[in-house]
Amino acid sequence: MAASPFSIDLAPVTPPPMCPELDKNEICSSQCGIELNECKDNCYHADYSCPSRCDAAFLDCKYACPCEGGCPNGCSGCGNPVCQADEYLLILNEWKAFENIGYLVNLSTDEISFSSIDYHGIDIDDTCYAFMKGQHYIIGGYLRPHMILTLEVDKCELTEQGNLEIQHIDGMWGACAVYNDVAHLCFDEEGVDMFGCQTFDGINQNVIDARTQYAHDWSSMAVYNNEMWVVGGCDSYSNGGCHNHVESFDGSSWSLSAAHPDSELVGHLVLDSKHKKTLSDIGEYFNRWAVQKFDGFTWTMIGELSESHAASYTINSGKIINGYAYMGENELDKVRLDENNYSATNLGYDPVGDDFWLYYSPMLLVDGPVCS
Repeated sequence: MAASPFSIDLAPVTPPPMCPELDKNEICSSQCGIELNECKDNCYHADYSCPSRCDAAFLDCKYACPCEGGCPNGCSGCGNPVCQADEYLLILNEWKAFENIGYLVNLSTDEISFSSIDYHGIDIDDTCYAFMKGQHYIIGGYLRPHMILTLEVDKCELTEQGNLEIQHIDGMWGACAVYNDVAHLCFDEEGVDMFGCQTFDGINQNVIDARTQYAHDWSSMAVYNNEMWVVGGCDSYSNGGCHNHVESFDGSSWSLSAAHPDSELVGHLVLDSKHKKTLSDIGEYFNRWAVQKFDGFTWTMIGELSESHAASYTINSGKIINGYAYMGENELDKVRLDENNYSATNLGYDPVGDDFWLYYSPMLLVDGPVCS
């Protein structure tokens, strides 16, 4: 496969699970990744030690990020400039790919505007979004199931990096999540299979031995309590329908856990919030959208999305930032994930009043109105 932006195996850089500023850590890590790519791009071809020096500089940069070794308490007592960063949510969207349009959400004002992203004519339908080692990856997809792209935020464009050895189609064909700073691409019947996963760490690709007890086609995955969890999906081999099975992966094997309260869970969204030790689900297919919270043993309904989503077909794009979940389909909701002070505020349609069509749309944090 083509060379990755990373020339060596870097040490895991996943932030501590109790990180109080996971958002700042993500922005800082992304900036370190940009500097790493720029460093390697500027290496003289005969200077064979240059890439290694760039890798070392990347690790030093990461060390100074909130919640890393140099700032173990997050932004408290940390001098990293990212702690004063203005946060925006940058959203890519397959329906706007051929117009080179994305969206920016100002997290301070909730104002939504268009962004300019050069997709280079690449359809990102059913791709896996994975943030690893400071790099934003767009992997697989419906039309190009073997592709590996990176999103270069500083250049506001997608760049091809190589190919998967085994295809992956996310969404209704599979699921993906980043676990221990490695992308796990799972449950694609035409890929590994409906019970297994492959991994991609920016360089290496492997098929893991561990297999689930149930097929999870059209499922959703997230990380909670140092494990990767898959929720719901379908099992066309045994019963021809969809289910609410929940399984967790600890790095070596899968284990069954408490089933989701919806008997058939398909076209749903599972989001993690590592620093709050929660995993939240948006469920109830073809119904008012219930927001469930998981504590490792039970699912508890803590609220519903706004009335705007009462008739939504699916909701499968979202991100948790500082205890708020941003998700939706045609419209965007801002949900306070606090069972004692729950709220769901509708932020409306896109900047000109059209439907967003948020279908497996990558969402990432950025510092300021980049690509505006």
